[in-house]
Amino acid sequence: MNERTLSGLRAGLLVSIGVLLALVAGQFRERFLRNDRERLQDALERVCDLVDERYVYPIDRQLVVENAIAGIFSNLDQHSRYFRAQASEKVVRETRGTQRGIGAIYAPGASDLEVLFCLPDSPSERAGLRPGDRIVELDGRPVEDVDASERVHLLENERDDAVLLTVVGPNGPPRTVRVVPEEVDDPSVRHVQILDAEHGIGYLALTSFSRRTPAEFDTAVAALQNAGAKALVVDLRMNPGGVLRSAVRVANRFIGEGTIVISESRRGEELWKAEAGEDWYAELPLVVLVDRDSASASEVLAGALQDHRCGVLVGERTYGKGCVQTLTPLETLGLDGIVKLTTSVYRTPSGRLIERTLPGAWAPGLAPDLEVTIDDELRPALSDFLASDSPPLDHRAEIQRWQVDQPDRELLPSLPPDAQLEAALELLRGERPGPYRS
Repeated sequence: MNERTLSGLRAGLLVSIGVLLALVAGQFRERFLRNDRERLQDALERVCDLVDERYVYPIDRQLVVENAIAGIFSNLDQHSRYFRAQASEKVVRETRGTQRGIGAIYAPGASDLEVLFCLPDSPSERAGLRPGDRIVELDGRPVEDVDASERVHLLENERDDAVLLTVVGPNGPPRTVRVVPEEVDDPSVRHVQILDAEHGIGYLALTSFSRRTPAEFDTAVAALQNAGAKALVVDLRMNPGGVLRSAVRVANRFIGEGTIVISESRRGEELWKAEAGEDWYAELPLVVLVDRDSASASEVLAGALQDHRCGVLVGERTYGKGCVQTLTPLETLGLDGIVKLTTSVYRTPSGRLIERTLPGAWAPGLAPDLEVTIDDELRPALSDFLASDSPPLDHRAEIQRWQVDQPDRELLPSLPPDAQLEAALELLRGERPGPYRS
């Protein structure tokens, strides 16, 4: 047998041994992990038994398990947590962008249920309620005799029970309408209006990102364009984030191609790309307002627009939450709760890592293209304005006519003093902004 043959046999033997060792190591590791899991599960079970059998007071075993789950998540990062049944329902509704009710928004300062406006396609709108209508009876009982908690029970009930409303309009006799509470929109796009008719500048505030946000955004921009808007201010201030996919879809309305965001998880890297033909507003001049409380999905949108140079960021450096959470129901475990777990971090299209807790971050948050600050004492008024209810654009004129007849009441929230917004308007007018401080 010659040397070449021996060398070949030795090489083949080494490869075979390597494969065999890998298989053995893999089986050993799998058995070790399985045994380790079983050991930990057994330890948890024994602790539950100990508490169940020897604790001085009787205790709900499921509560012990839920507390253990909550403890696991409390020791991860600040964004991961376990939501028990009641809190999890609120989280799911925020993600869906819905709330339970008849979809009527009531006028501020009224002693009874005076309708300011109805949400589009809501039970109250379908029943014919209009701005200025007063609901004076609920199921035949005067409104003043029904306390607040019972009103909520009647108008937000989960059983799809019909409610009879006696309604008095501004110029008509009482009428009775039948409504059935259902899941209605909880709008994340608010305060849609033309701020400068001469220059055609529209404004809208994105207060969060739910699954319904992209459709709401499209409806709002279409209404603004029909009203003469040729430029747009999108307000992301105090927006804590929400559904990542919705932020990506809104960004796609201005970005025609390329990467919108890069997410990195234990499964590897994922590029979220713009879909061709979805950049409907690419030609619309755009200014985006941001501040220290613009976070997460709002930073995804702002970062993508900034990197692609599709809009100008005005305001303050953003918060710096560059991680993504995933919601997972625990129904299969016999629990009604939900876990929110950090599953990835993200980078902007240019590769910027903005997560404030990671050492590799370029800097916490996004720096605005034009920095304009607002004094802290003015922030509460801005926060109240952004969080307040606002009608669709086609309802504003009717409410403004109603306001003329009642000058002592503020039916629609007015914009507070706002140097950041003023700078945005000056940019879109072609003027030179700043320096500003309000």
